[in-house]
Amino acid sequence: MIDLESLLESIEEDRKIDPDTLDINWVEQADLYFKYSDAWNTAINERNDLKIEVERKKEKIDELKAKLDLEIRKDPDEYDLDKITEPAIESAIKSNREYKKALEEMYELKKDLNEAQSRANRLYSCVASMEQRKTALENLVKLINQQYFSTPSEPRDLSHEYYKKIQKNKKGAKEKIKSRRKK
Repeated sequence: MIDLESLLESIEEDRKIDPDTLDINWVEQADLYFKYSDAWNTAINERNDLKIEVERKKEKIDELKAKLDLEIRKDPDEYDLDKITEPAIESAIKSNREYKKALEEMYELKKDLNEAQSRANRLYSCVASMEQRKTALENLVKLINQQYFSTPSEPRDLSHEYYKKIQKNKKGAKEKIKSRRKK
């Protein structure tokens, strides 16, 4: 299962753009996009698996309902029925413990399915945010190429800057882990 809370915490930082480090932002863009799109794909797969489980449970309930219907028709006295009528059979089925339990299990599966859909929706928003970040980066680069932000500058060591940012992110992750362990 996806650690949605961790991803939602990190999206706040990941979607930010530092106009002074556009080159680094561009270098990490593909990795960030993959991180969120992969999580979204996993969430969709989890949701689809739950959809299948709900469908299977519905089929099991239908089978149980048919089985109970036959049993009631064979021996109505066992179910305290004076007459065999459709409403009476339906009531006897609905009051059956096994049937009620199966319905409750299906409702729980549907609840899980709704939660999985919510996770997929939230991760879709993260992916859309990364797409928006890419567009923003493209536009900032265009502005720079047009010398919109013309100021004197010296060349930077891109690999060194990127390494520093990676180390900062690792340190932040370690601190989060330590703080969670203390709780």
